[in-house]
Amino acid sequence: MNNKYNFDIVVLNKDEIRNRLTDQQIIEYYLGQELVFGKKYHSPFRDDKNPSLSFLGFGNGTVFWRDWGNPHVDKAQDVFSFVEKIFNCTFPEALAYINRDFGLGLDAPHRLLTENTRSIDIPKVRKVEIKADSNKIIEVENRVFSASDLSYWMDYGIFIRTLVKYQVFPVRYVWIDKILVRRSTESNPVFAYLLLNPIVMENKYKIYSPMAATKHKWLTNASSDVIQGLEQLSYSRSNLIITKSLKDVMVLDSLGFDAVAPQSEGTPISLAAMADFKRYYGSNIIAFYDNDEAGMITSANLARTHRIKRMYLDEDTNVKDISDYVKEYGIIKAEKLVGLLIEKAKYIN
Repeated sequence: MNNKYNFDIVVLNKDEIRNRLTDQQIIEYYLGQELVFGKKYHSPFRDDKNPSLSFLGFGNGTVFWRDWGNPHVDKAQDVFSFVEKIFNCTFPEALAYINRDFGLGLDAPHRLLTENTRSIDIPKVRKVEIKADSNKIIEVENRVFSASDLSYWMDYGIFIRTLVKYQVFPVRYVWIDKILVRRSTESNPVFAYLLLNPIVMENKYKIYSPMAATKHKWLTNASSDVIQGLEQLSYSRSNLIITKSLKDVMVLDSLGFDAVAPQSEGTPISLAAMADFKRYYGSNIIAFYDNDEAGMITSANLARTHRIKRMYLDEDTNVKDISDYVKEYGIIKAEKLVGLLIEKAKYIN
């Protein structure tokens, strides 16, 4: 029998999950914050006025938890029982929730190559860069999040629920006008941002290759009309932060702040868009760009043009933006810092 492909079933079990995710990634996702061993957290299972939930990590990557304020839980339990408790479900159901929420694609057919890969026609990739051009047609082939994908985003405090909220997803291939221009690999992953143009109500893409050389990091067919994060605004938080990238928008959202970003750092915010923001947020709108020369100039111009406040990271933080701050110092410190910066934010002449 000369079949080109062999089809196999990858069973949904805890071993297959742990081959793709760490216990810490699972806990952090469902806990909704960075995991610090030795710290006590408010239990998500009940009204917990005094933090009583703690986690213990072992050298092999296994994480156990215990809710000290619950007299019915007298011993440490594993990560899967944590998910069972979160959803009040059975063990198989907990596995299914993890499989779904992390996009693992387990318990589904996986195609395995059995022939020499030289017999497979692998398309060549043309490395191109394009500026914002709404006439370009970008097409993508989706893939599931890998453990390394999630690890990359979680370094910035961005969990999968935030990626789903902002329609950021991993892709295998990217075509521009039917020409293959990007292929994702383990060492050079590719992500797509699905953006809505509010003028023509049409979806556009922004393609992000974080590990690529600078000139190959970005592709887009979105115009300057697109404001990143606009669809996801809660309009219920006290302040609106205007920052320079969707990554920073997602970080700020994870920290509990409403934020948007123009298409690029140098793209201005229109008078119409700013008027709409002021209708909801009043005078509580703050420009927050990189603390390098370009970012400081751009945020100053934005603040002067629209008569809004400005804030920025001090040079002694040794990072240029809030994303890098979270990666360097953690979510908890970042949340406190942004709160302090908002209090000190000022108008400029």
